Amino acid sequence: MEDVPFYANFNFWSVLVAFAALIISLSKPIYRLIRRGKLGLNVYEKVLITHSFGNPNLQFHLIINNMGGRKVLIESFEAELTKEEGTNYLIKAQNYYKEQVPQVAILFTRFTLFPCEEWAHITNFFNDFTTAEEREYKSLVKEIKDDLERKSRTQPDKNTKVEADEEIIKRTKDFFHRKFIWSPGDYKLRIKVNCSNDKYNIHRDFRFTLFESDSEELRSYTDKYKYGLGVYYYDYREMPGVTVKLHMVNI
Repeated sequence: MEDVPFYANFNFWSVLVAFAALIISLSKPIYRLIRRGKLGLNVYEKVLITHSFGNPNLQFHLIINNMGGRKVLIESFEAELTKEEGTNYLIKAQNYYKEQVPQVAILFTRFTLFPCEEWAHITNFFNDFTTAEEREYKSLVKEIKDDLERKSRTQPDKNTKVEADEEIIKRTKDFFHRKFIWSPGDYKLRIKVNCSNDKYNIHRDFRFTLFESDSEELRSYTDKYKYGLGVYYYDYREMPGVTVKLHMVNI
């Protein structure tokens, strides 16, 4: 029998085509496997700004994607604020809402983001009081609550609001002024995603403007402290915070 050249052998080409198809089908999974983790960070264009007893609070809708091929352990989120005169503040993420409609906040802890996974939640940033501040804060809350409850028991007209003593409210407002940072002006903002391996860290830079009316709105919440609102109970219809637009300064 006459030998047939390999390039004229149908079986040879069938095997070659099948092998090429196998390589192509495996190329993407193999590439993902050997590619390191890579995070993407997107932030909704508006931020909610408020305070608790003057302590600054920020609320962002964050979207983090793992576009790489390896899992990434995310340790924390931070918001770094710089006011136009140069004062810096570092505010940490403390909790987030699991559902898109905020109900119960969940404590923020480190988590692992696997390849092609997404973490998208409304997230609250604020710093805890120091031990001394916590002691003073709790003392003021108790004094106001006790004073209002005592006066309510002796108030003949239950439809009339009672007010806490001026001396207690003055000390409460002094505490507020020591913590309050939301003066009018331009702010630089850097949102940072910190990972267990620093090479996966990522950040986005923004700027925003807080107008005089925004600052006054936030300051006006102290006028309700004498009724206990914003002290030991909250009504977000009365104290909704202010929403401002973020402008990205890097792409």
